[in-house]
Amino acid sequence: MARRLDGSDRGVLITQESARRIQRVVQRIEGGSRDIPPMPLRTAFDEGDPVRLCKTSEPWLRDTEATLAIWEAGTATAPEANSPAETVDAVNLFKDVAEGVYVVVARAANGRWYLVEAGNPEDESDCKKPAIAGEDLTTVSGYDATKTQLLGHESGCLRWIDTSACEEGSGP
Repeated sequence: MARRLDGSDRGVLITQESARRIQRVVQRIEGGSRDIPPMPLRTAFDEGDPVRLCKTSEPWLRDTEATLAIWEAGTATAPEANSPAETVDAVNLFKDVAEGVYVVVARAANGRWYLVEAGNPEDESDCKKPAIAGEDLTTVSGYDATKTQLLGHESGCLRWIDTSACEEGSGP
């Protein structure tokens, strides 16, 4: 194993610029063709899972960053805060999120964590409101909680479409 200048065998951080310099040297040494563009470097993160379950400790406003506690200990249906405590700093690009809400964050290719889903702490019933990435779909034009509906689009806009039952025996 390679040793650091300080004599320790801790891991060595290689930046993207360092990787590019190493790539250029290897190409020169191996006599690689200068006519072929180098392969693009892809950032790889080995710092744990790319998706984490967290919980907000205070209101989290849209277009802000927050430090979130990771809640992946316990069971799947009764998560608990990790011990020792772990946190991630994540960016919220979607909507305001209340305090005490379970959120799912994911790490993007740029290494930053982003909100991808937020729960609703007040909704403990079996009836879940339709939402995508925390956006309340009941605000889309035409929503009617008393009807069976499908979410579709017309002229580039989302809208709820009422369904109707088929007559018995009218199928193929």
